Amino acid sequence: MTTKKELKQLYEESFARESIRQNQIVEGRVIQVEDEGVLIDIGYKVEGIIPRREFREPPKAGEKISAYVVKRGGGEGLILLSKKRAEETIIWQKLSEAYEKQKLLEGTVRKKVKGGLMVDVGGEGFLPGSHLDLFPRYNLEEFIGKKIKVR
Repeated sequence: MTTKKELKQLYEESFARESIRQNQIVEGRVIQVEDEGVLIDIGYKVEGIIPRREFREPPKAGEKISAYVVKRGGGEGLILLSKKRAEETIIWQKLSEAYEKQKLLEGTVRKKVKGGLMVDVGGEGFLPGSHLDLFPRYNLEEFIGKKIKVR
C-alpha cells in the first residue's frame, strides 16, 4: 500500500517530468543498449534515445548520463537526446563562467601549432605562444603533455 508521503512525492515528481523541453540538459540512467542507440530513462512518460555513434564504448545499464534534449516525440515516440551536445554545452557554460569571473582553468597542452599551443580545458583552445611567458619561448614542445593554468 502506498503512503501519503509516497503519493505526495510521486505527485511532485509528475510536475518535474512535464517540464522537459527541447534544448535543455537532463540527467538519466541507461536502460538498454541497442544497435541503433542507447535507451535512457529521464523520468518522463517516454524514454530518451542517444544514437549509438555518440559513444566510444557502449555504456552499462544503470550508468548515469547527462544528455541534451534535441527533439521531443520522435518517430517511435522517443525523445531524441545527444550526449555529445550535452558535453559541449556543459563545457561552454564552464568556460563562460570562468571568463566572466576571471577564474583560472587548468588545461593539458595537447600539441604545438603555428604560433602557439592547443590546450584541452574540457574543449580544445588555442594559446598564443606570446601569452606563455613574459619573455619569448622558442621551445614550445617542452609544454606538450603538461598541465598549465590558463585564463
